[in-house]
Amino acid sequence: MVKEENSRSAPPFISVIIPAHNPGLSLLECLDPFTRVSYPEFEVIVVDDASPSPIQLPEFALNWGRIVRLDSNLGPAGARNEGSAVARGEILLFIDTDVVIDDGCLDAVGRFYLDDDKSNWGLTGVQSVRMEFGNFSSQYKNLWLRYSFLQSPEDSALFYTSIAAVPRELFLRFGGFDRKYLTPSLEDTDFGNRIWEEGGKVRIDRELEVRHNKYYSLYGLLKNDFKRSSDETRTWLRNRGKTGSVFTGRTSVPLGFIAGLAFAGVGVLGGLGGLVFCSLIGFWVVIIALLGIWVSNIGMINYMGRIMGTVFLFQLLLFLPLNMLVAGSGIVWGISSYLIGQKY
Repeated sequence: MVKEENSRSAPPFISVIIPAHNPGLSLLECLDPFTRVSYPEFEVIVVDDASPSPIQLPEFALNWGRIVRLDSNLGPAGARNEGSAVARGEILLFIDTDVVIDDGCLDAVGRFYLDDDKSNWGLTGVQSVRMEFGNFSSQYKNLWLRYSFLQSPEDSALFYTSIAAVPRELFLRFGGFDRKYLTPSLEDTDFGNRIWEEGGKVRIDRELEVRHNKYYSLYGLLKNDFKRSSDETRTWLRNRGKTGSVFTGRTSVPLGFIAGLAFAGVGVLGGLGGLVFCSLIGFWVVIIALLGIWVSNIGMINYMGRIMGTVFLFQLLLFLPLNMLVAGSGIVWGISSYLIGQKY
């Protein structure tokens, strides 16, 4: 009875916000599924973040889509805020230009917000196993993010803008995303933690899947993980000890990965010690550290191996120690750069 009293009679109007800067053909693939959705009331706002060549909507999107063009490049956080400011919907749904939704995506979002008790809740989904690029780096990043969210509590602070929804009133009350994040970084994590600190939650709907067709070279993947690691470290340092801190350690990073970082650090120190003192003990410390990295991430290794097969599994075992070293270096850089005044 209480459930009925707190429920709406009709699905909420949804505004889909897509920040875009030189999106190329990926925008067409992103917009195409909206031609097949049956959701009653929605709009799609593509925020042209000062692309050198103005973005034009394809003809098939003119009935439900529009362009908001910015005069200067604000980055994804600022672009999403500008789109949200002119949105007509009660619910804001954020996706990126390299994301392809399922036909039932808007229905799932609408059903969640039929309950008026969700006025201070965010909603996020997960990345599909399927994605466009078949190289190791792209598949690893896609599966790492999927695994991380599948292992997280259903209700948490994880807000991930590959697919994330929030009531417009709540979003505007919080002032939107922090515009000081000028490049794609932790603006979504930051926002999810603000929801949590104010007594709300973010639901991870594991049935709400999207294809995230983002290509990573090996260099690009390592660069991304270094940057994300350093950004997350600075965010934690910036907000430590504050009342209402926007970062409280709630992160999508699995505990096994964090443990692997510790093992990588031990391996580096042990290896350097062995070289300095010409001792075989350093060699054995490195071996133990490698085993520690693999054992602490055994769940993820098994998960990816079952999906991708033996060749990918072998590549993964070789890649993980390198990834741990790069992410650990990002933590060191995050601390160092924060101490010299770089807060974001």
